Amino acid sequence: QLKLAVDYSGKPLTAGTNDLVFVYAYVTDKNGTTLPLATQEVTFKITSGDAEIVGPATVKAEAGIATILLKAGQKTGDIAVEATSGNLARGRVSVQMEAGK
Repeated sequence: QLKLAVDYSGKPLTAGTNDLVFVYAYVTDKNGTTLPLATQEVTFKITSGDAEIVGPATVKAEAGIATILLKAGQKTGDIAVEATSGNLARGRVSVQMEAGK
């Protein structure tokens, strides 16, 4: 299965400011343990919200983790990100984006 996580680096993602966050997809077993030998391709997709993926949407996992950069758009609100890989259970995460000052 895929488990998604967002790295805000200690500050909120802010709309309209070219902010970026990392989104990680962990390839895990049924107990949620990351599989360090997993190297399959993972495809990320924004299913709602104002953001864009920087670089390719399909990336190969390294040490069981696939990573993308997500760039904030102009509109505030939640951004839904989904990841898929073969027959693994898809992963989903909600990324919060605040209004610019």
